Amino acid sequence: MPRSVGRDSRRIESTIDMTDHRTNHTLFTIKRDVKAPPSLVFDAWSKKEMKREWFALEDDFDLKVHELDFRVGGNETTDGNQADGTRFLTEAVYQDIVECERIIFTYRIILNEEPISVSLATVEFVAAGRGTQMTYTEQSAFLDGKDTREAREHGMKYLLGRLEDAVLRRSGS
Repeated sequence: MPRSVGRDSRRIESTIDMTDHRTNHTLFTIKRDVKAPPSLVFDAWSKKEMKREWFALEDDFDLKVHELDFRVGGNETTDGNQADGTRFLTEAVYQDIVECERIIFTYRIILNEEPISVSLATVEFVAAGRGTQMTYTEQSAFLDGKDTREAREHGMKYLLGRLEDAVLRRSGS
C-alpha cells in the first residue's frame, strides 16, 4: 500500500512488499539555530507537555497515548492514528542524558503492527550567542523497504521546525 509524504512527518512514502527483507542502513544530521537558551530547547525534549506540543499533537493525527519517562532507561511511547486510519506507534528508550547538553535515545516506528525502522538518535545543545545550536543526528536501520532516509529526514526537519516554533512561543521571541 503506497504512503504519501506531506507536511505530516508521520506519512511515509514507500510501497510495502512483504517479500522484501532487506535492511537499509543510513545516517543523517540536521542542525538548527534556535533563538532560545539551551535550557528551554532541552525542556522541549524533556518536559512532557512541551514534547507533546511539537511531537504528538497535530490536527490530522488522533493521539491515543503519549507517555514520557525522561530519564536514562526511561521510555517514551506515542500511539495514534493518521487521518487515513493508519496506526502510527513510536517506542523510545533514553540511553544517555546530560542536562542541557545531550540526549541519546533509541526508537522504533511501527505502522499498522509492522515495524518499519529502528534508530539511534543523538541531540546536542550548544550555547551560541543568545541562542542554541541544536544538532540532531540519526542512524537508522530501515526494515523491509518500508521507509527511506529521505522520508525520515524530511519528517525530522518538519518536527524540528515545530519544536523551534514551540520554543519561540514559550520564550516570547
